[in-house]
Parts: sequence; C-alpha cells; structure tokens
Amino acid sequence: MTASTAAAGPRPGRGGPARLLVLLRRSAEAWRGFAGVCEFVDCLCKALLCVLKGWQAIAVLEGARAELLCKEETRKAACERKRKETVEEVMAEYTRLCPPCTAHPDGAEEEDPDEDRAADAA
Repeated sequence: MTASTAAAGPRPGRGGPARLLVLLRRSAEAWRGFAGVCEFVDCLCKALLCVLKGWQAIAVLEGARAELLCKEETRKAACERKRKETVEEVMAEYTRLCPPCTAHPDGAEEEDPDEDRAADAA
C-alpha cells in the first residue's frame, strides 16, 4: 500500500461490511436496548421521578424523626425542671387552677354579711 492509497481511505468492497457491523454494534450499545430516543427519555424520566419520590419520602421521615426527638427532649426538660423546682411548680399549678380574686385588688376583703348574722344568732 502506498502513501497515496492510504490517504484515500478504505477501498470499496473491502472492510465495508465489517465497518458497518461495528457501527451497528456501537449504536445498539449506545441505546442499551431502547428502540429509540423517546423510549430512552421515557425510561430516564421514570427513573428520575422514582428518585424524587424516594427523596421526598426520606425528607418526610427525617422530619417526623426530628419532631419526635424534639418532643422527647422537651418532655425530659420539663420533667427535670419539675423535679428541681417542685414548690414553684405546685404554686404555679395552684395559681392556674385558683386564680387570685380580682374583685378586691388591694387585698382588703369585705366582711361576709352572712358571718355577722351567724354570730348574732348564736
């Protein structure tokens, strides 16, 4: 083979079918069994949607886990505070259940007229 024939490329009839087979095989490997671009894009879209749904599920689970941990820590902190500050907690509960009387803001209560009648009758 001379330099002029090598530069001209492969001769027709020789190597053509083999080259075509190689190109066909590379084409088939490129699509990995998909008939065309549409099928490949559809499969890719389904795979991406599946991944997205998986990440959404993970985000929901992580959020629920964080909420449970926060509630547990809050419950433990409240329990520990009640253990350390028992008197304050009892007084706070008493104040919540029996609020101070607002009828006598200065603290001076009027005498009960029923008490006077009971004392007079005796």
